[in-house]
Amino acid sequence: MNESEPELPTEPANDDAAREAYASAVEDYFLRRRGSAILVSPKDWALVSGWFDEGVPIPIVLSGLAEVFDKAVATGRIEPISSISYCRHAVNKRFAEYSRASVGGAAAGRPRKKKKDSANDPEKRLSERFRETAVRLESTAPEVSVAIVDLLPEIEILETDDGTPLSDREGRLIEIERRFAAGLLAKLDPADRKSIEDEATLPLDRLRTSPPPEEIARLREIGLLRAFRHRYALPRFTLLPR
Repeated sequence: MNESEPELPTEPANDDAAREAYASAVEDYFLRRRGSAILVSPKDWALVSGWFDEGVPIPIVLSGLAEVFDKAVATGRIEPISSISYCRHAVNKRFAEYSRASVGGAAAGRPRKKKKDSANDPEKRLSERFRETAVRLESTAPEVSVAIVDLLPEIEILETDDGTPLSDREGRLIEIERRFAAGLLAKLDPADRKSIEDEATLPLDRLRTSPPPEEIARLREIGLLRAFRHRYALPRFTLLPR
């Protein structure tokens, strides 16, 4: 199996889980090719979410990323690729070629989703999505449910604080997620804690190069946040549209 054809996850039944699996596959490949730790930005997540909505197949996205990384290696580029957005033109070009080659010029992957009427079908607020998640987890993961409920006041304040730049509020959400993950990890029973920690170290095994010691902790943190999102189907900590 080559770099542009990693093992892909089975697509979950519901749309939110499918979106999460799609985004995680793109994130995993990007981090593995980059070879060092980086926190994927809300802008990148919005871009990947848009590809999901447009029906861009995962192999097309990964092949676009591979093209950019392979070209960087071939040209001797020293600076690492800093974002998924840097690869967007290659991905869009490959998807356009794929669409033209498909029957009738339409992609053969996920069907394109109709755009929602924002007046009649507004996106749920982040606090509402977290509140619904807390209710869903009350019986199966009560410690997670309680931890989410404790976050709601802070999230609600950030949602309504129009006087603070969005970038600053997004940064605050990153800190809230870090605190949430660290506090929750300490409350889990030993078996669940070990399972989460094992999953958090997976990105370290997939890197093509060994990162500097100072980046190991950052990579583990990225893996920990992702492991919690996967395990409990948590919303992403971002105010940007999904």
